[in-house]
Amino acid sequence: MDYSPLVLEHFDHPRNVGPLPPGEGAILRGAAGAADQGQVICFEIRTESGRIEAAAFQALACPEVIAACSLVTEHLQGQALETLGGVTAASLAERLGASPAKLAQLLLVEDALRNCWRAWENNELCVSPPGRSETWQ
Repeated sequence: MDYSPLVLEHFDHPRNVGPLPPGEGAILRGAAGAADQGQVICFEIRTESGRIEAAAFQALACPEVIAACSLVTEHLQGQALETLGGVTAASLAERLGASPAKLAQLLLVEDALRNCWRAWENNELCVSPPGRSETWQ
C-alpha cells in the first residue's frame, strides 16, 4: 500500500503520543472505536481559558489514523475549544492524501474529538493525579 509522505512522516515520528504530562488546566478525554475490533483512539486535551493548551493521543489503529491523530494534536494546540468540532474525516483524508477507503477509519478520529467536545459541553472535566493517566481504563 502506498502512503503519502505526510502519513509516513507522522506514522514514523508521531507527535504527542501518550498521556498528557501533569500541568495546569482541565483535561477533556474522548475516545472512539474498540480494541476488539482492531482500532481504538483516545485523546486528552488540556484546556485553560477556553483554549487548548495541549493535546495528546493514544491509538491502536492503521497508519493513516495514527498519522491523523498526530497531525490533529499539533494543529489543536493554541486553538479555541470550538475547533474540536470542526475536524472532519473528509478534511483529514484530503490533508493526508488518504484513499477514500480510509474514510471510515478516519471517522474514529472525528468521533473521538467530538467526544472531547461533548465532555466540555457536559462539564465532564478530569484532573488526574500527577504521573497518572486514566486514559485506557
